[in-house]
Amino acid sequence: RIFLTFRNKIMNKKLIQSITDVGAFIGFVGAYLLADLMVATLFLVIWFTVMVFVSKISGHHLTKLQYISWGVIVILGGSTLLYNDESIIKWRTSVVNCILAVAFLGSHFIGKKTLLERIFAGNFSAPTEKVRRLNLFIVFYLLTIGGLNLFVAYNYSTAEWMKFKYFGLTVLHFMFMIFCFYFLKPHVKEYLDKLIAEENGQKKL
Repeated sequence: RIFLTFRNKIMNKKLIQSITDVGAFIGFVGAYLLADLMVATLFLVIWFTVMVFVSKISGHHLTKLQYISWGVIVILGGSTLLYNDESIIKWRTSVVNCILAVAFLGSHFIGKKTLLERIFAGNFSAPTEKVRRLNLFIVFYLLTIGGLNLFVAYNYSTAEWMKFKYFGLTVLHFMFMIFCFYFLKPHVKEYLDKLIAEENGQKKL
């Protein structure tokens, strides 16, 4: 009973997913600053494996992206430690982004809807043509990030790569989110107005 209470009240799905990402970030950066990239890689492999195990026993699954990241981390991280070559783990960002790019691009040819249309379905409404164009922009962006990551990894020091990975990419992600917002701005406004109207209607009831 104690275990079930802990599982149901404390270990909810969103909490497990958030702890996985935040813990990976803090632990990886912390291990790198206190030791080196090899130790940080070991932490990342262990952390994600433990969190996958925790998600299974708690009944709250991680996101598909987190499972993909875990698989890539185990393969590349394990190879990094096995061959004592830190350049291997630097491929992680590029590999994950390429997998996502293939998924977004493939959805243009497989199925009736693109991946972005499926994500928006029932939550956000915008012209199909516009959503499909944004879906292609995402493909281009993901491939660009993957290419930039490898460029920095092989042309700059590990310290510079870490700065790019956790600060440079954060800025780029933020800028791309702003681009997406302005690209869909009229439809975002309509969506927000609809939510406000629904909320006001519920308050009146």
